[in-house]
Amino acid sequence: MKEEILKNEQYKNSKNFDARILIHSKYGTNKTPWPIWLFHLYNFKNNAKIIEFGCGNGLIWKVNSFRINPHWNIILSDFSQGMIESAKQFIGPVAGITYQIIDLSEYRVNDVTYTNVIANHMLYHLHNREAAIEKIYRMLEIDGEFYCSTIGMENMKEMKQLIAEYTGNENYLQVLGDISNRFSLENGEEQISTYFKNVKKIEFEDALEITDSADLVNYVFSCNNLKPGIIVLPEEQREDFKKFIDKKMLETGKIHITKSSGTFIAKKE
Repeated sequence: MKEEILKNEQYKNSKNFDARILIHSKYGTNKTPWPIWLFHLYNFKNNAKIIEFGCGNGLIWKVNSFRINPHWNIILSDFSQGMIESAKQFIGPVAGITYQIIDLSEYRVNDVTYTNVIANHMLYHLHNREAAIEKIYRMLEIDGEFYCSTIGMENMKEMKQLIAEYTGNENYLQVLGDISNRFSLENGEEQISTYFKNVKKIEFEDALEITDSADLVNYVFSCNNLKPGIIVLPEEQREDFKKFIDKKMLETGKIHITKSSGTFIAKKE
């Protein structure tokens, strides 16, 4: 039931996802954009067979399209038809990329193996991550690599404080806290190491300096039902919340937000 809410409300198309991506790409302080930084860590051989679970709108592939080797065999998958359609439109025609609707929690491993598996910012959505990691391990070739990005416990802490101050409740903290408690930079390595013995964590140094309150507001409302059934802010409070943020911005003209994110690289030996 909860996965159906995610699929039908949060990820029925890329609108909510795009609002969260925008705030990071537009206001990040790291001069190297996240998609460029992340792709640089990928070790794809000339004959790479790649599958990504939870591809979202395909931002990483769009930004790095000029780096894609036409000899690679790339499957971009998501559990949402809407997200797959958004990715197809956003990326456009690129040799070697195909699309599939796949729910990793229900995926049955077959005899097909891959040199690389990617699951960025999505393992924390799964209730049985151990089973998912075991599937990924089985579908990887020997010497193949698994890449999975996530957030840390301190991620967006000022955002949590702002929203709690306005709402007087901990709904947003429940959303983000639930995500980081499930699979974070602090606890992800231990979970992956159940099957992978060679795991490396690499952190991305970044922060947000937000100067447009509308983008911050859109981000907050995009988090409704990110944890199924939890509404961070009801739609009727959008304008009032924007006035609250505008007032906070008066002194410095911006709002600083701490970020904590990175990726794990696990090799099958």
